[in-house]
Amino acid sequence: MPTPSSELLRIDPLTGCKNFLGFLETCLNLSLSDLPRGGPTMEAIEASVVNASQYSAILFVEMNHMKFLNESKGRAHGDSAIRWMGILLGEESNNAVYRLGGVEFAVLLKMDTHGEYAQFVKSILERMDRESKLLGFPGSPADIALILYDQSPTSLDTILMQMGEAMVRVKNSGQSRPTIFNATDFK
Repeated sequence: MPTPSSELLRIDPLTGCKNFLGFLETCLNLSLSDLPRGGPTMEAIEASVVNASQYSAILFVEMNHMKFLNESKGRAHGDSAIRWMGILLGEESNNAVYRLGGVEFAVLLKMDTHGEYAQFVKSILERMDRESKLLGFPGSPADIALILYDQSPTSLDTILMQMGEAMVRVKNSGQSRPTIFNATDFK
């Protein structure tokens, strides 16, 4: 567990969401910056597996049209749109949200059925579409990929590559609708 002072290293100051470090640590279930000297080596971290029994899917969201919003309405408005996305994902998922990069977010999920995931994604999409119009998005506010996992151990680098590949496939499809993948789709 991170110490209170080092917890600040894991929080994105713009959104209040956990950041990439927090995402990595949650997936690995250890606190990287609080490890004593001589803690796990890079090889040990790379060889560790993610316990998928704690979650069964990753929702990966990449926002669209941020350059347009920043240029037409100002950077402060663009920042408020990024904050809005973090809030929306947190409220809809009732889970921790991770801001992985400038406009990329992830949420680790644990649901029982594919139907629950489909309903969850539908509800997020409906809310995004409704509220994004109020913020001035000219089109779909985000591309969404949901990756479903079974209970098989998975390495962190595999998860990160799957997230990247999933988003490439979503963007190449030309559809602005969410796409649901199984982790085995990326073998």
